[in-house]
Amino acid sequence: MTAPLPTVARHADLFVFAGAGASYAPPAALPLFNPMRDAILKQLGLVDYLDRPELREITKGLAPEPFMHALKESGVDVRGWLSRTLRMGEPAPPRPNAVHVALAQLAAAGCAVWTVNFDTLVEDADPGLRAVSWPANPTDPGEIHKPHGSLPGELIVTARQVLVGLEASWREALADAVRHRVVAFIGYSGRDFDFQPLWDGILAEATAVVWFYLPEDGVDEEKRLARLLRTCATKGTLFPYPSPDDSDPSRDFVAWCTDNGLVAVDRDLVDQLAAPPPRRPFPPLGGNLALAQVRVRGVLGDWRGAVWAGLRTLPRNPDRLTTLKQVGAQVVNNAGRWVTVPLGVIARTPLLAAGTREVAEGKLIASHSRHGDHQRVLRGTDDLDDRSPSTLLALRASSLRMTGNLDEAARVGAQAYERARQEMDPNQVRVAGAAFQRAYALMWAGRLADCRRCVDDDLRPAVAIAANRMVAWADYLEGSLALHEGDDVTAARHYDLSELRFRGEGFLDGVVTVRTARLTLTRRTDPGSFPDRLADLEASRSSTAILYTRGHPFSTEAVLIERAEYARIHEHDLDRAARLYRKVADTSAYPIQRCSGLLGVGLVAVEQGGPRTDLHAARDLAAASGVRVLVRHAEAALGLADGVRPDEVFFC
Repeated sequence: MTAPLPTVARHADLFVFAGAGASYAPPAALPLFNPMRDAILKQLGLVDYLDRPELREITKGLAPEPFMHALKESGVDVRGWLSRTLRMGEPAPPRPNAVHVALAQLAAAGCAVWTVNFDTLVEDADPGLRAVSWPANPTDPGEIHKPHGSLPGELIVTARQVLVGLEASWREALADAVRHRVVAFIGYSGRDFDFQPLWDGILAEATAVVWFYLPEDGVDEEKRLARLLRTCATKGTLFPYPSPDDSDPSRDFVAWCTDNGLVAVDRDLVDQLAAPPPRRPFPPLGGNLALAQVRVRGVLGDWRGAVWAGLRTLPRNPDRLTTLKQVGAQVVNNAGRWVTVPLGVIARTPLLAAGTREVAEGKLIASHSRHGDHQRVLRGTDDLDDRSPSTLLALRASSLRMTGNLDEAARVGAQAYERARQEMDPNQVRVAGAAFQRAYALMWAGRLADCRRCVDDDLRPAVAIAANRMVAWADYLEGSLALHEGDDVTAARHYDLSELRFRGEGFLDGVVTVRTARLTLTRRTDPGSFPDRLADLEASRSSTAILYTRGHPFSTEAVLIERAEYARIHEHDLDRAARLYRKVADTSAYPIQRCSGLLGVGLVAVEQGGPRTDLHAARDLAAASGVRVLVRHAEAALGLADGVRPDEVFFC
């Protein structure tokens, strides 16, 4: 049951933050990003992403910024296109709706009103209002603040722009504006990369936070908001307000303001909020659409399609050199093991420029990482300094995790994330990759609270502005984290989304990784289907499509461990379990796998009344590697009497 919303006695006691949803209802009827994204895909000839459900799902996890960045880098006048889109006069010119009128009345009466919307409909509702829009100084006089800019001026619209973060002066102005006020969010998700890390700290000084939202099937929005605003949730000052079936957030917001005596909006205008908005046409993009298709395909994870599209359109492409560079980047960043040969030659040719050799060396190390050559990665990154690029730090974090140094991997991952944010030319994929490496190391280390905070505060905002593959990896990691947290339904949902995304771009390594982790979930929720799940996994592992690590010993050992634990618990075949576990324990080159094997052998020994030597070895190796969950399992088993079956272990 929704708690009663706080009351507001004076306009000066209220701060309102409005997002795109505030401009959706008639008579404004401005498009949200989903139809805008679909129009972009259609104009680029990427209609498969509109017609095929598995491809359509890929586009849903991405924010507007990576699309806009790809368009801008291809020569499309993004600001001009958005201006034409948001001012399109068909079927009727956009006019202020009841939310805009309410916001205008609130601003005029002394309420602090901020919006990330580019349109000017609040100002149109009261021409006497002054808007302070980025890049202006937020302390300039005005009643409305627009931190992402406003048409027809400059806009913050691309991934690179939001990576820079909210400017210090705007952060300070935002903190001052919310302090000791009731804060209300309308039409806003809270997922903007430049704002999301700030909300918890800044809103801690608010009197109360009211968040109007529309419930979605399968999405626990209250839980998400409680994680976003941890301090407010702990203090009891967070008031999520899901709209009932017969209403929507816009009407609920206007009604709340009216009930508090803060606004008086014409009833007919309020009633229009319930009307379906008319469909608006979208203007032509303009610019180099052939190059834009290559870049957008890359964002969506279709690197092969990007390569072929670039080569196919090259003869008639006005910017052949840039297109060839994009095609080359897609090949180098995604191709198989063969790419290490030319990269190695370039990196070690003294006649080439130092910058060229450094880039090739970095790409070579990245290729080694993709193929599981972690010792080569560690050797290639053992002399990093304050000038080293974030990419190399993230690759080192990955290899530290794989070779059993989890706390150090988390530390280096955090360093990579901060470095990526501060680089002269910040890149959204590098930021997302660094956040992923840190979160992954934290999860393996059993530091679940730290992992959850990293996922919510750093990883999720970053992957949304990066690329499909990063969203897929985030879904995979969040599924595994939910499994550790005991939330099997959420784990299954994230695994489904992750596999769908990996399949959509034909990345079978990702599919295999998800299906391996899903074996753990299956043992807990539906052990009878474990053999079928295992068969599906083995079919994926045997595919002849391009592979990076799915044939690597680490992946093979992960499957052996799952089969062993299934045999121990669900088939009660202790001899088979011991054989499989022993094979991993005796042959694995990876401390975390060797530790799991030793633990499994020791668990079987407890039930059979055998020696505890392997349990002691597992505990010591797990402690040295930072694998806290395996330490706990080993210590618990050491405390059991002979003949007792130790609890099932869920690896992921």
